[in-house]
Amino acid sequence: MISLDEIFNKYEGVLKSKGISYVDEPHRTIIAIYSVQGILDNGRFEYLFESKFNDGMSIEVFYKSYENIGLDKMVKLLAKAYGKRDNLKELGLLNEDMFKLSDEVWQKLEEFTTKNRILC
Repeated sequence: MISLDEIFNKYEGVLKSKGISYVDEPHRTIIAIYSVQGILDNGRFEYLFESKFNDGMSIEVFYKSYENIGLDKMVKLLAKAYGKRDNLKELGLLNEDMFKLSDEVWQKLEEFTTKNRILC
């Protein structure tokens, strides 16, 4: 098992030069969830949709990563927010739903890493 820092360090060059699609699963899921959920928890949907990801991360990567950890309701919420990304008022309402799911995201990610024997 390796630490989260070791995962990010291992793939830093790949992320910069080729993008996240070249990162092996299940590490891709871990990197994507930590990236997207960190943004959501600190900046909400508005900040996520303003962000420019230079490492190949896209909304589809985030959908797949939430699906991989077994959180389909977050996939649906993210898709709904993406469809309303130009409507700040509606995004604000969706942020409340996202914050309600945040603890579950981190719990599911922990279960995912344990199941895949990744982090120590």
